[in-house]
Parts: sequence; structure tokens; C-alpha cells
Amino acid sequence: MVFIAQCLLRLAGFVRRQRRAGGAVVAAWLLAATAQAQPFAITWTVGADSAVVEVEGIWKNSLEDLARSEWPPELWSQLLVVFAEGELDPGAPGFGAAFVPGSWRVDGRKVRFETLAPLQPGVPYRAEFRPWRLPGNGLIPNFGGGGGASGRMPVYSFYEIPARRGEGAALAQIFPSANVLPANLRAFELHFSAPMKRGAAGHVRLRRADGAEVPLALGGTETEVWNSTMTQVSLPLPAAPGRFKAGETYTLEILPTWLDAAARPVRAELKKSFRAGPPDRVPPDPEAWDLRSPPPGTYMALEIVFDEPLERDAASRLIRLRREGEIVSGESSVSGDERRWRLMPVQPWRPGDYELVLAPALADLAGNPLGGGPAAGADKSGRAAVPAQIVIPFSLR
Repeated sequence: MVFIAQCLLRLAGFVRRQRRAGGAVVAAWLLAATAQAQPFAITWTVGADSAVVEVEGIWKNSLEDLARSEWPPELWSQLLVVFAEGELDPGAPGFGAAFVPGSWRVDGRKVRFETLAPLQPGVPYRAEFRPWRLPGNGLIPNFGGGGGASGRMPVYSFYEIPARRGEGAALAQIFPSANVLPANLRAFELHFSAPMKRGAAGHVRLRRADGAEVPLALGGTETEVWNSTMTQVSLPLPAAPGRFKAGETYTLEILPTWLDAAARPVRAELKKSFRAGPPDRVPPDPEAWDLRSPPPGTYMALEIVFDEPLERDAASRLIRLRREGEIVSGESSVSGDERRWRLMPVQPWRPGDYELVLAPALADLAGNPLGGGPAAGADKSGRAAVPAQIVIPFSLR
């Protein structure tokens, strides 16, 4: 069943690419749980200010339970979630790159998700509905808990507003996403809707609230850190005292002089405004993190709330969960202004001893590496050692 689902996803990718080449708006839904048709259907309604994603075909008892429940966003996002930049192949780099924020509710006989902002032209979006997380999922054929991986394949739907002819890549996301950033911020991370050319220097501008430009002094192309698809880049900021002043507001802009891989000017449709806070010289302390463990036997997410925001890309790659020497499979994500890491398991949680494995390259927004406590190997004078890895044990009972 997993092989069939992967084939269906790749077929959807082919269809989307063919229709995109013809300039059509793509709104295709896939039922990738089994080879049989399933009752769930996903529809998109796209407006100028927001988009609505609705799921139909949900059992009455589950809808009634949802309507009575007061689920927090953390639970809703495990049932229905929308991604920006969603690759069509789960094995492709950047799959599930960025969550789209919004709100959820039961609307009649549908589950409804509304985005907080409009969809961007040229940015592919992916909706995932996970029926096994519905209340009373044991009544749903092929989706109940306790089955194999074939019982836990989401229903996928893809949507894209085509870019206007001749328009270049769109800027889809800017990280860090918080509104207050340290004055010694180490880097910006940019996500584009299409592959880009190297060379950000001269095409990225920083302005103060009064409109005055602040020199960024970005390094050469050799300092830019790109992903394999050339759609995400980390731009290190050289140390420059006085670039950001605590309490002042700044806006980061991407100029249309930056060309994408097809030599088209980038569309500067997304800017980031933020306020500078005091410099951060205190490293993150894993022992101060809040680890929220799920009950055994459930598919609820394991969640970690950091003591301060971490670099998004590093946090998404360098945190692993281990049980009896084996990595626990699941879908991890970083959200909440890069202060929250969550892992949704492929299999229900088993009781026993676990280890949270952290790479020492994890750092906060100012580049301070992990440290500050015994878990990081700090000595009695408070100086943090540099371990090969940091291991935090815990148990699920």
C-alpha cells in the first residue's frame, strides 16, 4: 500500500507540472491511503485575503465529537495541515517545508481550515488530512490505530495559483519568524517558490523605520548556504557592531534585481519587519527545555519547547529521538517562532526509555551553541564543553 501511495503522489507531481506548464490553476485531490476510493474529499476556496480548505465525507460521530471538543491548534494541526512549498514526492528535499498558519473549526458536515494570509502566486501548497487522528477513528475502515503503515497514509490535495507569464520566483517565507530578534542576529533564511541563482549581495536590502538603508555587508556566494533544490538559502550576517540597535524597527526587503534560475526577476511580495532586541550572548540550555511527552499507545506529538528560539534549519535537522539504539520514525516540525519542536510518530508510542539526541551544532538566533547545564557538559565553573552529542534521557510509562 505504501508503494501504491508513493506512486500516486508521483503521478500527482507529473499532472501538476504538466498543467502548470499550460498556466492552469491546479486543484487536484488524491486519496493515497489505499488503492480503493475513500470517502474523503478536499476542496479549496481561494480569496483575495485568505484561502479556505474543507474536508468532506467525515463520519457524523467524529464531526459531533470534534464540535464538542475544544481542541488546541496543536491537535487540529495533526488532523488537517497545509504546507507552503510542498514537494509532491515525500522523498524529495524540502518535503513539508513550511506550515501555513490559520484557524480550524467544524462547519456543518465539513472540517474547515482558513489561512491567516492570502496564498501567493507561484507557490505550490499541499493540504494533508489524516483520518486516523479523528475522534472515533476505530470506526474508519483502513484508518484505525494499530495497523501497518498502510493504515496511516494521509489524503493529499495540492493547489497553486500560477505566476503571471514572465514573472520570477516568489519569496514564500522569511526566517526567523519572530517579531523581535537579537541585535547580534547571525543569519536570515529565505524560502523561494522556484530555484534561484546564487548571489544575494546587492539584492537584499535592510531599512530602518525612517527609510534609511542599513548596510548588510553580506559575504560572497561562497558564504551562502543553499538546499539541494536552490529554493532555500541561509544568509550569514558578518559581525558588525551597531548594525541593529535595540528598540528600533527594521524591514528586510528582497529586490527584483535578484534573478531566479530562469533569469527572471524575483517578485518582492513578502517583506519582514521586526524590532531589534538586546544582544543575545547566553547559549540555549537543553536542561531548561520543556519536554511534553505523549501517552503511550497514542499518535499524539512529542513536543519540546525551547528556552529561546533556535535556528530553524538546524533545529529541523539536528534533533533526533532514539529508542533502544534505533531512531524513532516520524514527521518533525519547528514552529512557534522557532521555539517549538514536535515529532508526530509513524507508529503509536511504545512505553519504555527514550533518548533525545542533540547535535552540538544546534544554536540560537545569535549563533550561541548549546550549553549552560550538565546536559551540555558544563564544568563547575560554568564553562560549557563541546560534546560529540548531547543526550537527554526520558521515559514513557
